[in-house]
Amino acid sequence: MNNKRRVFCSRTVFRWCGALMLLVFLPVLYCVLTIGNNMDYWEFIKQKHLLYSTQVLGLCAFLGAAVLLWLLYFCRSLQISRRWNLILNLVLLGVFLGIYFLNLTVSREIAYKLPWDIMVVRGCGYYAGIGKPLEYYTYLSVYPNNIPISYFLGRIYRSVLEGGSFPYVADYAWIQVGCAFTSVAGFFSCLTVKKLTKKLLPTVVSFFVIFLLVECSAWKMVPYTDTYALPFAVMAVYFYILSREDNRERGGKLLKEGFVEARRYFCLILSLVCAVAGGLIKPSVYVVMIAVTGMEFFRLLGEKPGKWLLFPAELLFVTALLWGSGKYKEHMIEYLGLEYNQEISAGWQHYFMMGLNDATTGGYNADDNVIFGEFQHEKREVRNRAELERALKRLGEKGFPGALYFYLKKMVMTFNDGQFGWGTETRVDGYYEGEENLASQTERTGLLRSIYWEGRWTGAYNTLCQLAWYVVLLGLPGICLSKRRNGGHDILVISFLGIFFYQMLFEARARYLFVFVPVLIAASVCGYERYAELVCSLVRKRKSCRAVKPFKAPGL
Repeated sequence: MNNKRRVFCSRTVFRWCGALMLLVFLPVLYCVLTIGNNMDYWEFIKQKHLLYSTQVLGLCAFLGAAVLLWLLYFCRSLQISRRWNLILNLVLLGVFLGIYFLNLTVSREIAYKLPWDIMVVRGCGYYAGIGKPLEYYTYLSVYPNNIPISYFLGRIYRSVLEGGSFPYVADYAWIQVGCAFTSVAGFFSCLTVKKLTKKLLPTVVSFFVIFLLVECSAWKMVPYTDTYALPFAVMAVYFYILSREDNRERGGKLLKEGFVEARRYFCLILSLVCAVAGGLIKPSVYVVMIAVTGMEFFRLLGEKPGKWLLFPAELLFVTALLWGSGKYKEHMIEYLGLEYNQEISAGWQHYFMMGLNDATTGGYNADDNVIFGEFQHEKREVRNRAELERALKRLGEKGFPGALYFYLKKMVMTFNDGQFGWGTETRVDGYYEGEENLASQTERTGLLRSIYWEGRWTGAYNTLCQLAWYVVLLGLPGICLSKRRNGGHDILVISFLGIFFYQMLFEARARYLFVFVPVLIAASVCGYERYAELVCSLVRKRKSCRAVKPFKAPGL
């Protein structure tokens, strides 16, 4: 196969990926914008406290998208020069640092303890922080994905206790880390947009959207995987885009090629490390690692045969990272003093079975957990086989049309919440000890709690977030329309497909999407920028057609 044919094949694969994204996402987008809460999915998880109906918000979202497209079209000449690139990076860094301190103040006013898994891992963090072994703790053996977050909470808690002069209740240190991670995620989301568009306005737009949907979100105060894994997916995407950048403008030829190659593989290593680190905290982030690895495979198909040997080396590096994360998890288990029983741990078959549950439209269902008691005296393989059989039985009972409709409902449930489960999955479960030392108990406290605690301003804030989220969703199909083949838009498409199918096949809900919001915002803004480019090309073509003078035959 010659080089041109290899390049054509690799590009064809990415075009088919874009077509697949449009095929699976456009029906979901249509239902979200036109049906929304009226879709018959799990009632418990439906968005609450909205001031207007889905149809009104959908229409407003189209108008907002049109205004945004108009701004991007008429401001398309505002390119970021090489001189201003570093300055803008420093400005973004300073702004997100300021947002971090702002979020610390906001979190102190609204902080409270939350139930379910957050309560469990918080308790494990307490024990690890004071050095009390967990011993045989069934929950962490059944759900080992929560071992890393318990470990990290324990390390943070212990460092605060050993410091001895922390001015607030020690739990607040967990909230500080969450605020830091939201700022890091926002910073890299803006950098991703700036790198792909090289324009000022898309970068500014991404900042305002990330500020509203992520920085202002109350999830920043939650010490759990959704917040602690937030920056890693977008960092992995950003560093991979850097690895695909070809900058050979300076230096001698040999030095340039060597430097570019070294820089490329350094950024690729950073991308994979971020993806694996995020996956260690929240396993769904592994889809970005798979996306990066898949991108590298198809990219190397377009290279010379000698470079194909690089893919096994990259695959070996990923394997080493996963092995290292497994060994580090063993250290976590030892640090927690946990008597881990692998035989009762939930496998992918369990989440696949739960993802087909009609009662919760593929969300968590306590009835499905009965299987652990049912097979408590059997080996793990026997239970996994039974779960897979039950999942396939559920799929067979639905039939092909029924399965399509079920998955449509499930994905509408996942994408139809601009608050990502806040207010539906959360409630005040208790207050931190010494709460009066956190909140100022002033008028500011009442104002902020009226936004996040189902108060006077909750409906307005939720409606604004829902509208902004709808505008984000409208921009996502645009990334499939890019003609650029430098890998930037392709990695966004493939990452989206990984995110989409992960949510579709396994246990899902709106909260599970929050960790990918920085990636989705970056993809959406780049999609709008692509829309603007298409409008520009159509306008130019129309003008050129008008400029052509009609032909007149001689003598007529």
